[in-house]
Amino acid sequence: MNHTVEFDANGSFVTITTFGDPTPAGFAAYLTDMLGNPKWQPGMPMLVDLTRLNISILSSDDVRSIVSAHKPFAERIAPSTIAAVVSEQDHYGLVRMFQMMSDEMLPMLRGYYTTEEAMVWLGV
Repeated sequence: MNHTVEFDANGSFVTITTFGDPTPAGFAAYLTDMLGNPKWQPGMPMLVDLTRLNISILSSDDVRSIVSAHKPFAERIAPSTIAAVVSEQDHYGLVRMFQMMSDEMLPMLRGYYTTEEAMVWLGV
């Protein structure tokens, strides 16, 4: 799994773009990169673009593992609104599964089909 982390010019939100085959370590890597960047601010809205990630290979056990990979970072990202963008209905279902499994840890996570819808919800 590969990723990019980009902060907008105003420092008002961060965009994470993922691609390749998803792994728990890949999710931990983007969180480490994002949180280690001096531009990161607690509570900053996060746009997570999953449209180029091969989500269809994931099982429910894989989703649980990815939720677990977020746990060490949860306290630092939980104040943020997080919009995950997917391009297909079955991918949206996996995001909803992640959302349900991580709701106590990441209560402000939502899934969207378009970046535009996600940006509106994020308020950016």
